[in-house]
Amino acid sequence: MKHLLRTASRKLLLTAAIPALTVAGTAAQSVDFFKSNYTSPDGSAFSIARGWDNNFFFTGNAYTGTGPARHADVLLVKMKPNGDTLWKRTYGLPAKNETGYCVLTPLGDQVIMAGTSDDTGAFSGAAFLMNINPADGNVLWQKSYPVPGKRTAVVDMKRLNDGFILCGTITDSLTENTNAWLLKTDLNGNMLWHNNYGGANYDDAWQVERTSDGGFMLAGGSYSYRTGTKYDDAWLVKTTGTGEQVWIKHYGNADTVDWIWGMAPVGNPAEPTGYIFTGVRNYDPNGIASEMFLARVDTAGNIVWDASMPGNFGYREGLAIEPTLHNTFYVVASEHELSNSFSLLAMDIDSNGNVLNELHYSNPGMEWLRPRGIYINNFNDAYVVGQQLFLTNELKPFAAHILHIDATATSVGMVAAPAPVYVYPNPATRQCTVVSDGEPLQRIILRDATGREVRNIVSAGAQYEQVALDGLAPGVYFFSVFTKGIAPVSLRLVIE
Repeated sequence: MKHLLRTASRKLLLTAAIPALTVAGTAAQSVDFFKSNYTSPDGSAFSIARGWDNNFFFTGNAYTGTGPARHADVLLVKMKPNGDTLWKRTYGLPAKNETGYCVLTPLGDQVIMAGTSDDTGAFSGAAFLMNINPADGNVLWQKSYPVPGKRTAVVDMKRLNDGFILCGTITDSLTENTNAWLLKTDLNGNMLWHNNYGGANYDDAWQVERTSDGGFMLAGGSYSYRTGTKYDDAWLVKTTGTGEQVWIKHYGNADTVDWIWGMAPVGNPAEPTGYIFTGVRNYDPNGIASEMFLARVDTAGNIVWDASMPGNFGYREGLAIEPTLHNTFYVVASEHELSNSFSLLAMDIDSNGNVLNELHYSNPGMEWLRPRGIYINNFNDAYVVGQQLFLTNELKPFAAHILHIDATATSVGMVAAPAPVYVYPNPATRQCTVVSDGEPLQRIILRDATGREVRNIVSAGAQYEQVALDGLAPGVYFFSVFTKGIAPVSLRLVIE
């Protein structure tokens, strides 16, 4: 059932009339650039990360060959902040379809990619993890995670202190039923453990986040756990730190297809107080009558609010969400417009689900923009990557730079009052001290004026923490200081 919405939407897109140009915004958000000239002929982009040299990496796939020889290779593009390509690499074998679904840059000498490799013409394949040299794209190491009698796939990944946590699906090669899949590796990609979750039908995971007790939260869609007897429900799976299932919660209606594509932690990512997720609620599985599924839950998976939003012309689908540096959440979606195009919809929302500003963007000509990955660059801009589908059935990866994402974002509901926190000395030279006069410190993140993270310190619950500034150039920097409150405290630091 979960495939019906995507199939039906694609059919409508390819048979609709040619639209007029649609570029509109209800606030001050604006598109600095939109580029989709990264592959020929076809490809997609699913994830983006910022490198330590202030350039960017995005991953997806690129198709080569024709007919029976047509296949997808992993695509990795290193691009400048203006979207120009520094280098582009593909990785793969002719007998496989390979896609990179997530990319991280945890260290200056690492680009970590995870994704899926499927054997063409056979129902088999295995998830993979790759460590790439950021200077030239050469592979430093690569690990594969096959499971006998199963097909494994990875679509999301987070870095932990002692390794990586990856999520996706594991598929039975005989029944083709899927379960959500979670696996942990060490820092060298060696598998430490894995586990799967779900029933006898189709159960997928599309995002993983940490929980405050050291466990994990999976989000996606389930046909085994559903409200009615016909369609999928959105679902969350809570696990322990070693992958044992704690509980399952599902969300949806008996007569709708409900799905989670993206999820973001509320508060300190290491100790979240809840989660906001986005996806789709489809009222017509054979058409495109759908709305964006947007909801917030507490740490037990209970709904705090459900602000599902119908589209202006019958279709709106939330695809990714990220916390911003001004204590709100940035959501990207695809929306059907009056022109019959499917625009990139970008919204800044508060923690109550209220829309603070939004942007609708599409190019001339019939197309479907489907954003899939977000990188929040600094306080007022973001990079978005995704897929651009044309009337000709041509599929391109795109990258866009959006400015002024914080326009009109002046207050946030449901955010706990922060503890009194300050930094001294300020200006500073070689070190400074962050002090909390209230709740103990949990995490301290320091970013430069461009938004690049230069320090990330996990505090042991002390009232103060010294921060070494060696190696940082003089200039203006910004602290995000997390206590037990929901919102981080923002501090400005001058280094002389």
